[in-house]
Amino acid sequence: MKETKEKTSAFKLNNAIFWPIVVIMVAIIALSFINQDGFSTFVSGALNAEVINFKWFVGPITLFMFITMVAMIFHPIGKVKLGGADAKPKFKTFSYWGMCICSTIAIGIVFYGVVQPLTYFMEPWESWGVEAGSAAAAVKALAQNNLEWAWGQYAQYGIFAMALGVAIYNYNQPSRVSSFLYCINGRPANSKLNTVIDVVCLFGIVSGVTCSLGTGTMQISAGLKSIFGIEVSNVTWLIVEVVIVLGFLLMSIGGIAKGIKIITDQNLRLYIIVLIFVAIVGPTLYIFDMFTESTSSTFGCFIESICYTGGIDGNDGPIFWMIWQYVSVAAFAPIVGLFLAKISYGRSLKEIAIGTMVIPALFTCAWFVIFGSLAFDMQTSGRFDIWGAMSELGMEATMFELFKQLPGGILWCVVFLVVIYLSFVTLASSSTTTAAMVSTVQLRAVSDDEEPPLWMKSTWALVMAVSAYVFISFAGITGAKSMALIGGMPSMLLGAACACCVWRIGRLKENYSEAAVLEEKEEK
Repeated sequence: MKETKEKTSAFKLNNAIFWPIVVIMVAIIALSFINQDGFSTFVSGALNAEVINFKWFVGPITLFMFITMVAMIFHPIGKVKLGGADAKPKFKTFSYWGMCICSTIAIGIVFYGVVQPLTYFMEPWESWGVEAGSAAAAVKALAQNNLEWAWGQYAQYGIFAMALGVAIYNYNQPSRVSSFLYCINGRPANSKLNTVIDVVCLFGIVSGVTCSLGTGTMQISAGLKSIFGIEVSNVTWLIVEVVIVLGFLLMSIGGIAKGIKIITDQNLRLYIIVLIFVAIVGPTLYIFDMFTESTSSTFGCFIESICYTGGIDGNDGPIFWMIWQYVSVAAFAPIVGLFLAKISYGRSLKEIAIGTMVIPALFTCAWFVIFGSLAFDMQTSGRFDIWGAMSELGMEATMFELFKQLPGGILWCVVFLVVIYLSFVTLASSSTTTAAMVSTVQLRAVSDDEEPPLWMKSTWALVMAVSAYVFISFAGITGAKSMALIGGMPSMLLGAACACCVWRIGRLKENYSEAAVLEEKEEK
């Protein structure tokens, strides 16, 4: 009993970080109730100020982070291990990769797995110079899709995991996002600057999870209607959100080792089963050919595509798809990166680059190529007008309509519903845990199995759930997406700073020496 009390007292609420975010979110929620027009004006104004005026630096920053991640696979700095040369990984490789995938996927690929490739296929950008619904449009659609959802996205998560991991485990810095600044010159930054950075990142993750919770609620509700005929309403959304919140709180109680690890292992197996099934019953050879061609197309014009803003030719497509994707991921990246750093103890920066970017990116590419190719084949062969179904029933119902066309359709709809649920609760659980950690002060050294108190996790879960419900109720998916954009743009700049810090790791004497020793041992 005494031991439990001591562990609980290790965490104290950080008022300077916790209350500003709570006040901001409550004010936004209140505004949406009191004055819906004012809420819409506020959101539109924030988006115009951030995204439209600053979209030009989103691509270059993402490219810089990607290059840094790739470089760590081959550069001597990549041999630096979190915790020192003798540190051992906490999790087996499969479990580690599973947590890297499932804690970052959220609801994204299961919501947009068919929607986004199909949209690009049927409404290609004019700058591509391809005909809608053509073979060239299919390749270009998946190439662009995978640029956004795979390689550009995962570079952001890994950057924070590297810098934070070294600062926390090699230099005994606190488990806060601002700790990555230690890597700039080998000493902690100004405490006020640290607080500002942590507040910005915390607002980003609250906004990002709010967006995911909103889209997840809408898709699960659409699945319930598709399978069981339950009508979608505000009441349905409320019930679904309650079930989701209870799920990730239960997972949080179990902690990373007992809760998150076990669920992600099973969730990853379900993902693989679904992918194998669809690849077999779908146009298998077409899928394999499409994977090869779309991947080569992605990297064939990588720099040009990732830096395309549409500002010169008047194309607003990048704002609503690519730039939205990168900025909304930036909202998640710092806090998710902190979680990834926590599970990466004992692994080198090279292993982190592979585990947090390469493996998840390849998995994401496979997901979009398999489902996108199946959708293209259905649409062009006349087997099923999936484009018409999406237009009629909404984006959230599209994946379920696709599964209905496959053998054992309803059964696979149920399986997919479980996948959606587990995907989101995994991300939400890791996010609420790390959000609670950032918004507390550690009064003493804590062991790896100690986590912030449940009431703190519950508080953040409640804030995110209420926000998501309000936004989808009053503004649909647009409202949820808008919050992620608003919260993510400041984090893009932090991502650029974090990438610079990764390169500075080699200049920190202890780590540079450690890398040299490891390299010498491997050569022998």
